[in-house]
Amino acid sequence: MLERFHDQFPISISLLDLLDILIVAFIIYQILLLFQGTRAIQILKGLVVLILLFFVSVQLNLTMMKWILNNFWTVGVVALIIIFQAELKGALARVGAGSVFKKSLFNPKEELVKKLVAAARRLSQEKTGALIVLERSTGLKDYIKTGI
Repeated sequence: MLERFHDQFPISISLLDLLDILIVAFIIYQILLLFQGTRAIQILKGLVVLILLFFVSVQLNLTMMKWILNNFWTVGVVALIIIFQAELKGALARVGAGSVFKKSLFNPKEELVKKLVAAARRLSQEKTGALIVLERSTGLKDYIKTGI
C-alpha cells in the first residue's frame, strides 16, 4: 500500500528539507512560548481559525468569503500590530536579551506546589491573610504587568 502511495505521490525529503522543517517548528514553538500566559494566545487561536476558513473558501471557491477575508488581511495586519503592541514589545525585548532560549522545555509544577505549600504554612504561622491567584486557561501576565 505504501508503495502505491509513493508511486502516486513521489516524495523525496533531503536533509536540508528536514533541517528547514525543524527550524520552522522551533520558531513557531518559541513564538507560542512568548505569548503563553497572555490574552494574545486566544487571539492567535482565532487567527488560526480565520486562516483555515480562508483556505476552505479558496478550495470551495466561495467568492464573497474570499473577498471578505482578503480585505480583512489588509486591515488586519495593522490592527494586529496595534492590538499586540505590548506583547510584541515584550517579545522583542526578550529576543534581544536572549532570554527566549533560556526557557525550560518542562513545566515544573511540583516546584510550584512546594512553594505554594511553603508560603501557605508561613502565612499561617504568622497569622497573615493572603489572596493567592492561580491561572487557568487565561494567563495572568497582562494583569501582573499592568495591575488592571
